[in-house]
Amino acid sequence: MSARTQLPLQEFDAVLKDGSTLHVRPVRPDDEVKLLQFLRGLSEESRAFRYFTGTTDAFLRKTAGIEAREDFVKRVGLVASTGSPEQLVGHAEFVALDTDRAEVAFSIAEAYQGRGLGTIFL
Repeated sequence: MSARTQLPLQEFDAVLKDGSTLHVRPVRPDDEVKLLQFLRGLSEESRAFRYFTGTTDAFLRKTAGIEAREDFVKRVGLVASTGSPEQLVGHAEFVALDTDRAEVAFSIAEAYQGRGLGTIFL
C-alpha cells in the first residue's frame, strides 16, 4: 500500500481488560485544547517516556497543536475518550518513515495504564 493511500478510520467503542469502555476516534483539529489538557495531566515520567525530553508548557502547547492536525496520510492520530463532556485519556500517533515503515507512539493517562488501551491503539 502506498504511503499516499488514505485509510478510512472509523470511530468505535473499545472494551478494556477490566470491562470498562472508552470511545476511540481519529484526532481532529478541534482537539487541540483537549490534547493540551491531556498532556498537562500526564506525569512528568509519562511525558518523558513519550517525548524523550523534559516538557515545558510551551513544548506541550506546540505539541498539542501539531498532534491535533494530522494529515492522515503520513501522520495518523487517534484519541481515546470517556465521559460527557468528553475527556481524553489516551493518544496514539503513527508517523510514516517511508513506504514500508512507521514509528508509533502512545500516551495514556495514568489511571488507564495497564488496562489494554495501548494494545487497542496498536
